[in-house]
Amino acid sequence: MSTNKKGLVYVFSGEGKGKTSAALGMVVRSLVHGRRVVWISWYKDTSWPVGEIRLPEILTKKYKDRLMMYWVGKGFYFKNSRTSGEARSRFARQKLKNSKMREVARAKVFDFDTPVGHKIAAESGLKLANDVLAGKIPLWGNLPDLLVLDEILVAVKDKLLLKKNITKLISKRGRTNLVLTGRGETDWLRERVDLISEVNKVKHPFDSGTLAVAGLDF
Repeated sequence: MSTNKKGLVYVFSGEGKGKTSAALGMVVRSLVHGRRVVWISWYKDTSWPVGEIRLPEILTKKYKDRLMMYWVGKGFYFKNSRTSGEARSRFARQKLKNSKMREVARAKVFDFDTPVGHKIAAESGLKLANDVLAGKIPLWGNLPDLLVLDEILVAVKDKLLLKKNITKLISKRGRTNLVLTGRGETDWLRERVDLISEVNKVKHPFDSGTLAVAGLDF
């Protein structure tokens, strides 16, 4: 771990693919070096088939004991979309009357929760992150070396979280290194973090209708 008195803060933002992938690469490197890692994801939940959800179960005990992953999301959040009639008719029997639908790369994706539900979920993730840095979450008798806040910048962009509360969290990091990922502008972070990498899209298979590929995109 760095000998700095304060942990480093890395930000991976932009419209291109690779932000979460970059964070996962840092997780692997940290584990190999014997570090302790906590991962918190916004939007994603355990029902999603994303590969990283299974990471703890496939690691050997040597590495598994140093990694804790939390999934606090409620799925896709379509802030400005109206409820889809198709979604209503299909899911009304499941009492998901507020479901909204969008088409992404010719695939239909749904938002099953309310704005209030998404906000509660986002704030629970922020509380969890604060509790981790305050030593309130039983870990290893010590704070993590690395805390990843996956998609937290999207929660800020969607106004589910306030910028001032993110800056407060950053100030509490102590020696823990932080990684923040997600789409959204980063000017407000420039003076508060050590690294900002913008992942810009030049070309993407989604543009030609190719759906996400397991093992490559999720």
